[in-house]
Amino acid sequence: MPAWSLRRWLFIVLLGLALFGLLAWTMVDRALGALPPFSAVRDAMTRRSPVLSAPLRWLRPAPDPLDLAGLATWRPAAGVPGEGVHHAVSSLEGLRAAMDAARGGDTIELAAGDYPLDEALRSRVDGWERAPIRLRGQPGARLLLRQGVALDLQNAWWLVEDLRIEGRCAASAPCEAGVRVGGQADHVLLQRLQFQGLGVAVRVAGRDPHWPDHGAVLDSLFVLDAPTSGAVAGQALHLQGGSHWRFSGNRVFGVGKPLGDGAAYAVLAKGGGEGLLVERNLIVCSPEPMPGADAQLGIGLGGAGTPTRWLRDPDQRFEHQHARVVDNVVSNCSDAAIDLYRSRDILLQQNTLLASSGIVLRGAGSEAVLRRNLTSGAWYPQGGTQVSGGYNLRWVPDGRSLPDALKQARALPAPPGASQPAGADTRWLLP
Repeated sequence: MPAWSLRRWLFIVLLGLALFGLLAWTMVDRALGALPPFSAVRDAMTRRSPVLSAPLRWLRPAPDPLDLAGLATWRPAAGVPGEGVHHAVSSLEGLRAAMDAARGGDTIELAAGDYPLDEALRSRVDGWERAPIRLRGQPGARLLLRQGVALDLQNAWWLVEDLRIEGRCAASAPCEAGVRVGGQADHVLLQRLQFQGLGVAVRVAGRDPHWPDHGAVLDSLFVLDAPTSGAVAGQALHLQGGSHWRFSGNRVFGVGKPLGDGAAYAVLAKGGGEGLLVERNLIVCSPEPMPGADAQLGIGLGGAGTPTRWLRDPDQRFEHQHARVVDNVVSNCSDAAIDLYRSRDILLQQNTLLASSGIVLRGAGSEAVLRRNLTSGAWYPQGGTQVSGGYNLRWVPDGRSLPDALKQARALPAPPGASQPAGADTRWLLP
């Protein structure tokens, strides 16, 4: 056999082995030597160029979403009345007047009914620690937002509970936010609320020297299943520069941004704040396929980054620090379930991340501790990031139902060397 023919066959064999290895790396979706998992490469390319990376999504699509049938239903608990003056209102004009007249310790109670809004309801005065101003709705009270913002809180010590806020906006006048928290609105508590059909349900944003801190969003329901107009993302919480917020006990169904860069987060913190606690939430990025929503992500710290002039401290180039993401269930995201960008001192512990692309760390200086997370996707730190911890488990459920997958996860043994199993404690979610 001539020498040139032998070289040709050797080249063909080596090329075939390389192609086979590339295909195996793609389909198995695990790290191979210095190569990261293919899903991490695919998702990074998608964020940079959704059009050019479309063939990669065809080659290795995101995991199929899990069916939600059988999840426990959401029922708000009963509220407790305040101790100050009680303002009973049954009209939009009466509600605005009560918000103007309320003082610390007062309760504004909105009667059942629909209240169409073309202009935001605004706070006027501060409550105080032992006497917050309370705005609450009776069962059936609905704010129907037709443009802009429904509730604009710029004052401290406000408590908003038991209200339903729905978006009824046209494409020419998008629903910007259900609740906007800004200015000096420290110690705002939002609980047992229901949001539907909005862009950003809760937007918290500060500007030097005022940054709204020490707030909480608790035990609320977010149904953001309709594509939003323009480049506004369908998100549950957008935290820009605020510190020491808590997002706990919530259920989020749907996230997406049809235009712009196509990337949207259910929960996003950025802008140089610190101390976010995200715990015991159920986040389902896409209960059903959402056309045009290319990159649906669950929990994000950093997002696409913040211009220096909008950072809380321009000398610090981190997006968020000292945060804890604990005991959450995230499912059905076309991109990462948890995404960190230029964020440091982050604890990711005991989360269950299914039918998503796992955990991504990116941006120089990002650092996180990963402990006992259960994920069907990869966890991948990109260059310049640091990861520590252990006892994380990669696992793909057997079945198509999210409730069944969570029950299977609870029965899994602890990872080798661990004293506790990986994944969220879902007793609060499933019986």
